[in-house]
Amino acid sequence: MHPEAEFRPLNKEFLNRNADQCFDLYLKTVQEGEAKFVRFAGKAAEHQAKVRQLLEKGELQQELYFHQNDRDLYFAQASKKLQKWATNEKVPINRKAKKIYSVSKELMQEFFDYNASDSVLGVADEVLEIMEGVVSQSDQGFASVAEHLVRDYHVYTHSVNVAMYCISYGTQMKMDKKDIRTLGLGGMFHDLGLSKIPQEIIYKKGSLDEEEMGNVQGHPKIGVEILEGMRRYGMPVMQIVEQHHEDCNGSGYPHGSNKTDISLLSRICKVADVYDSMVSPRKYRKAMTPMEALSMMTQNLRDTFDLEIIRNFIVMLGPTVRKG
Repeated sequence: MHPEAEFRPLNKEFLNRNADQCFDLYLKTVQEGEAKFVRFAGKAAEHQAKVRQLLEKGELQQELYFHQNDRDLYFAQASKKLQKWATNEKVPINRKAKKIYSVSKELMQEFFDYNASDSVLGVADEVLEIMEGVVSQSDQGFASVAEHLVRDYHVYTHSVNVAMYCISYGTQMKMDKKDIRTLGLGGMFHDLGLSKIPQEIIYKKGSLDEEEMGNVQGHPKIGVEILEGMRRYGMPVMQIVEQHHEDCNGSGYPHGSNKTDISLLSRICKVADVYDSMVSPRKYRKAMTPMEALSMMTQNLRDTFDLEIIRNFIVMLGPTVRKG
């Protein structure tokens, strides 16, 4: 592995001003055209004091990095900082939402792009809890987080977007908190199985051949296997992961289940999944507008969805539909 691939840029807002850092900090230098990383501050007391002093004076201007071996520590510290911001009434809702979205993307990128171990996903519990709290605090509903959603073709971005939609839907419908949490986790993890599919297949510009399509259609079951290996999440979350490509008319995969055999939470996640896919660009097509996506979902694809969920979903989207 190239040394540069072992380091990640960190968000300095997640550094502790009044306590020690949980991980080492690195600077990036270029020597003879090659990137090198040198330790800026370790866990020694004098190093920690220096970092806090620089933060206090606002003099820590350099871009800093953490090593991939410290990613669990980094995200754990980031989660704690997020929790403080989320409960601080002086911090505007949109700023809270932006920070949560940013951390969630980093978290899922570690898993999909950098082959992080399953342990990094454990932090998702805490981040999603914070996300739920912020959405429930807002009197603007989904609109309070919509402006921060990024539209690109990365699986990790899509995963976070779907989680946002799912949590916003559950909150809008005044669902039980346990179900909202399950929806958020299912949305965040629905495409975990794609992490085991070659990226050249996932991001292929042209049509998939029969073998490639078979690989992609295996991702729901692979996702369930990943979650089973973690021994952390219950059947309702795994059900969403397994069923999010099932269609209400029985034409979906992996089991060809009908509406009565697909859980309500899975049907909700499916709507969020398809909508976000349509309004996001792909290498083989441009993004649809919200109106175009919803029109296709309610007309051309109406038999594949629970239409009551789509109606509620449109209400949840509110004015963001017209802004698209």
